Amino acid sequence: MTVTADAARSGTAMASGEEITAWQTIKRGTEISPELKEGFRGTLLLALLGVSAVARAELPVPPESRWNTLPRLAMKPGFKPSAAWVGKARELGQAGECKFGSRRAGWMQVDIPFAVELSARGQIRAVKVGSTGCPELETYVAGIVRRFSAKQIVPPKGPPPYWRGSRFVAGWEN
Repeated sequence: MTVTADAARSGTAMASGEEITAWQTIKRGTEISPELKEGFRGTLLLALLGVSAVARAELPVPPESRWNTLPRLAMKPGFKPSAAWVGKARELGQAGECKFGSRRAGWMQVDIPFAVELSARGQIRAVKVGSTGCPELETYVAGIVRRFSAKQIVPPKGPPPYWRGSRFVAGWEN
């Protein structure tokens, strides 16, 4: 597009650019202003990064029926589960908020499968908790797992995706 001013007239006029193609317009613009080339490269790079981020976000979650076939979530030596985790599960069960687990001779047990997606360094990217019929406990287990740090998890080996499976198992006298 060009702007022309005619001193003999009191206004300005604009050429429509219809006489050249869009590609010719871009080429002409980069000849006049070389920084457009750098801007175009940066824009293209950002577009490619955006596409790769969308592709990463769309990794499929393995179905719950296959979590037992996933490689096990490996914890580093020294990792110890907390007795408070069992206490919270027991509290939810005794409050009558949840109907879950199996009862045997005065003993209550819950067994909740979960799957995690890890980064190559062992950081948790996503957590999926199996259905228990107790949304409060599912949310609690997901929170526990999200708090695991890369310092506690053995980094995965092999090619991604790095989905790992495990279980939250808690039992107490009833």
